[in-house]
This record gives sequence, C-alpha cells and structure tokens, in this order.
Amino acid sequence: MNTKFANFIYILVAILTIGLIYWTAPAIPHGPRGLILPSSENLSVVKQAEIQIYAGFAPGAIYQSLGKIHVQSQYKPASEREVVLAMQDYAKGLATTVGAKGLVLTQLGGDPVLGTFFLTATAIE
Repeated sequence: MNTKFANFIYILVAILTIGLIYWTAPAIPHGPRGLILPSSENLSVVKQAEIQIYAGFAPGAIYQSLGKIHVQSQYKPASEREVVLAMQDYAKGLATTVGAKGLVLTQLGGDPVLGTFFLTATAIE
C-alpha cells in the first residue's frame, strides 16, 4: 500500500513540475525580427512614413544602396496580409537608421515547413 501511494505522489509531483515549467516558460516572440547591414555611410535620419517601398526596382535610373535588410516573422496563413504589412513596417524602421528614402523589395515569401515569412530588401537613397 505504501509503494502505490509513493508512486502516486511521485507522478503527481512530476505532472505539477512539468505544468509549472510549461506555464512559466517565456513565450516565443512572433512579431517581425530582422537586421540591416549598412553598405555605406549613414545619412540623416528620416521619418518612417516618408520611406517608399518599390517592388523589384526603384523608379529612376540610378540610386545609392545604403544597406541590405532581412526580416523574418512567424507564418500565419489566416493573417498573411497583416504579417506582410508588419514586416514591411519593421523594414522601414530599420531603413530609417541609415537615412534611406526607399526600400527595393528583392524577395518576399513564406515557408510553411519552417513556419516563417521572410523579406529581403535594399535600402536606397
């Protein structure tokens, strides 16, 4: 009788410990995360609302590349548009640090297997 009771207590303590670890573990951030690799000197900081986004190429003949941007976010098929807009806003925020006036999107896509969306862009003057 004592062995069964002791085993019951051990199992109960193990379940409570696993539950405590599960509920106190920090949540994984699901918002966009990324970085910018500057390729030239920083210009004056501009407001995020002033940055234009171009798909594949910028209008005009020549522009100066200020850096490469890479952003990733969690894959959410139900709210794909919101995730893409949040990633673009995050990329704009990164572009403000080098004084960019535009972003040329070179790659935008998702990988459901890895569970991520990704955005690659060039910050331009």
